[in-house]
Amino acid sequence: MGEKEINKKHKVWAVVCGAVRQEFELYSILSYLCEYRSKGYIEGIVLSTWVGEADNVKNLREKLKFLDIKLVETPPLSEEIGRYANLNYTRQALQLLNGLKNIPDDVFVLKCRTDFCMKFFKYFDDVICNPNPLKPNSYGDFRSIFEYKVAVIGFGISHSFASVDICFFGYKLDVLKMCSFNLTQLTIENRLMPDCLFFLSPFLSEFQILKSFFIRINYWELAKSLKEL
Repeated sequence: MGEKEINKKHKVWAVVCGAVRQEFELYSILSYLCEYRSKGYIEGIVLSTWVGEADNVKNLREKLKFLDIKLVETPPLSEEIGRYANLNYTRQALQLLNGLKNIPDDVFVLKCRTDFCMKFFKYFDDVICNPNPLKPNSYGDFRSIFEYKVAVIGFGISHSFASVDICFFGYKLDVLKMCSFNLTQLTIENRLMPDCLFFLSPFLSEFQILKSFFIRINYWELAKSLKEL
């Protein structure tokens, strides 16, 4: 990470979510975030995982304590939940939600996973260090449901609302809206792409027409048609 002016106007926390699978990858991610913190770019780090996952890596608990990284452990979800909801999204959303409960409210959040993140961190340098987070635009009668814009890596056109959910950055109170457990009807009937659920769910409660659309329209057929335009 290149040297940038330290942001003094808003505070940033990192919430790392996921199972502990690859020791090297996890330590690489945590080391990078600790470097962010040492330079003043972020205030704190939370690792949100399942109960017992920290025991998969020798001395991980002690190292987290030494590095002042907060460990949040949640009981694992039953595979049966996959009959009623998208299990991948539900797992990530629950871990993120429980991680968010352990950080202050008036902060921005870099959400990332315990794997696959290293190549994406560089894309968030500017938003983490930006002293003036971008406010959303208004379009006629459509008011924004977010306090600030959410930074993502790419965004789907043919696959509606799909983005890379491995990492994203936003204001905590906005990110909380992205953790929804009311998607049963959509995920069972339409089998929505998991990568879209973080970014679609905040709008469903605000715009009933959007929910009705995705209940009636096959997500994958729509994506196929848009690709052919």
